[in-house]
Amino acid sequence: MNDKQGHDIQSSELALYFSQQAVERARSYHQLANMLVYPDDVIRRSFVEGSLREQCVLTAQESSDESLASYVFRAGDVEDISSEDRRFHELRVEYTRLFCQTPLVVSPYGADYAEYQGEELAVQRCYKQLGLVSRSDFRERADHIASEFDFLFYLAHAEALAWGQGDHEEAREWQNLERDFHSSHLGEFAASFSDALECATSVDYYVFVAHLIRAAIADPFFL
Repeated sequence: MNDKQGHDIQSSELALYFSQQAVERARSYHQLANMLVYPDDVIRRSFVEGSLREQCVLTAQESSDESLASYVFRAGDVEDISSEDRRFHELRVEYTRLFCQTPLVVSPYGADYAEYQGEELAVQRCYKQLGLVSRSDFRERADHIASEFDFLFYLAHAEALAWGQGDHEEAREWQNLERDFHSSHLGEFAASFSDALECATSVDYYVFVAHLIRAAIADPFFL
């Protein structure tokens, strides 16, 4: 094997590693974006059918935060559909109490954690620079924590695709956008939000979300 072949293999293996890392981050971001909106019937079906539950278990198993596993839902809590209905009714009540009442028990908006004015507009500009607009069924502000995690999902997913297609330059551009958005907007906001959420709730679902946020923003990629 000549030097060029060896270099190509190393480059390919490194690209595969970075792609896998981006896929894992994208999965965590997407999971959080779904868990931080109102627990509607779409989320309920996702949990009943097992996909959301499986994501929670997988994330807990892969995370270095050992406490995550203790907050994953117990199988005995969902023995039948009626118990699942009760659970999601409780989640809706808790979501409303935490994030919808005035004054807010826990603010899900980045602007409320920023040290300067204009955070919401700054986040909107990040979305618009990439031609992104909010879905018609998402009626929250641009700086809602679910929206910001959804944006990171978009960036990480695009990075993973670029690595997979062998476009390393484009992949690094997506990676830099992700890193910049995390450091400029979501990072400190998410840390403060997760602390406030854990202090304000005793519902396992949202305690798990608080721990999952910490695990996501502590990714070695950002260190």
